[in-house]
Amino acid sequence: MKKITILFTLFLLSAFCLQAQQQSTLLNPNGKGTATVFSRVSMFIPACDSNYLWVSDVTATRDTGFLLAMNKSQEELYTVEIDSIPTTAKIDSVKVVVRARQGTQFKSCYVFMIAVTTTGSKGYYSTNFNGLKTFEDYSYTWEKSPVSNLAWTYNNITNLRIGMATGNYVLGCGGPAQLGDHFQFSQVYTQVNFTVPTGINEFQDNINIRLYNHQLDIETNFACPENIIMKMYNVIGEKVFEQNLNSATSGCHKINLPEELKGIHIIRVLSAEGIVVRKVYL
Repeated sequence: MKKITILFTLFLLSAFCLQAQQQSTLLNPNGKGTATVFSRVSMFIPACDSNYLWVSDVTATRDTGFLLAMNKSQEELYTVEIDSIPTTAKIDSVKVVVRARQGTQFKSCYVFMIAVTTTGSKGYYSTNFNGLKTFEDYSYTWEKSPVSNLAWTYNNITNLRIGMATGNYVLGCGGPAQLGDHFQFSQVYTQVNFTVPTGINEFQDNINIRLYNHQLDIETNFACPENIIMKMYNVIGEKVFEQNLNSATSGCHKINLPEELKGIHIIRVLSAEGIVVRKVYL
């Protein structure tokens, strides 16, 4: 077979203009950030797994497994994997999306909030939501860090935890709320919007990626002062492969990909200087 040069689309407004580039990335929960308090309902996920797996599902069956909020003043926060944001990026905003519906014992005065934090175990909350009887997406955007009320930083994102909380339902309820199925949550994720510095254009122009069967050639035309990392994802956003490249010298880095990887995948090449994204077909 002939060696195939992979054509790709960069997730940038323009790959060659000499100005800052605005980007966004979606981050899913990858671990629990606080003690789990919500109950779990699923036909597909074993009961021994952590709660974050219930709300990180991005497949078509995402609403068949969900968490139940059974009481007032409860909260869950989850860590997220930061792997697609350059360390030099300026963070513009953080949007958190929660997919939810009313539970079978919902009352009109019950509310839930979207939660986010970067420090400690207590979340900072959005406005209140009542939800509907069907699963819908609810979102809230923080232009600044709610912890400091200052602009977001890259360090904030590395410590980011996202989730949801139920309110203190007493006012207007005619008495304390009873234990029961108040809200159901099936998905949580965040969209981080950021701007990368001008130098990322040079980084993009000096990275070439070629694929031959399951051998991936990544050619760098420069010596980078920090490690370069290659990560590969399937079409539903699951990371399936990762490898650090020797950044001490320029040249061609040959990577043998697992033979079981088939179909369309997304490759991200990351360093402190920027990020390059390719779509490949195995």
